[in-house]
Amino acid sequence: ENIRAFNNLLYLLAERQGSLISIHSLANEIGLTSRTVEKYLTLLENTYTCFPLGSYSKNIGNELKKSRKFFLYDFGIRNTLLKDFSAGRSRKDFGAINESFVFLNLLWQLRPNMELRFWRDKSGNEVDFVLLVNRRPTPIEVKSTWPDANIPQGLKAFLKRYPDTHQAFVLSANYTGTAKYKNTQIVFTKITDCLDLQNFVKEQI
Repeated sequence: ENIRAFNNLLYLLAERQGSLISIHSLANEIGLTSRTVEKYLTLLENTYTCFPLGSYSKNIGNELKKSRKFFLYDFGIRNTLLKDFSAGRSRKDFGAINESFVFLNLLWQLRPNMELRFWRDKSGNEVDFVLLVNRRPTPIEVKSTWPDANIPQGLKAFLKRYPDTHQAFVLSANYTGTAKYKNTQIVFTKITDCLDLQNFVKEQI
């Protein structure tokens, strides 16, 4: 229908990969209706080009009302859209690339009793991913680097909100170890550990 607007949508999705996106704001920025943007996003999802990530709440109805995040599947397409093929830590979006790597690898390993969400509260505290196994949450925070066993602020806020959480993860390129926050075990591990979901959350499966 509107190729230029569709291409603009792709560019904005690439630029804001892993960021919170309001469909209404996106539609206004591109100059389309929210309904048309939703139609394009459904097309991208059905063609395995882009995947949505919804928010987590114990109230399922609240999950459907909130903004979502979107991840393009192909890093090559994303680099082409952004015209940026630089490598590794020299990129300004290195953190988003790590987050996308974890998301896409977890996504393909999900079983019928599993879901993947993110969490954010009204104060802006956020956890990158919440892996649900039979609706039981395991929060996962992704950091490009992390120096020690200090618990990230967003993860700590999640554990205060959901104190019955059994286990949580902090993924980074360097620090590995464990810590305890009240009744929750915090596991600090490598980003590449997301390649094997069964080992990654073995106590939940």
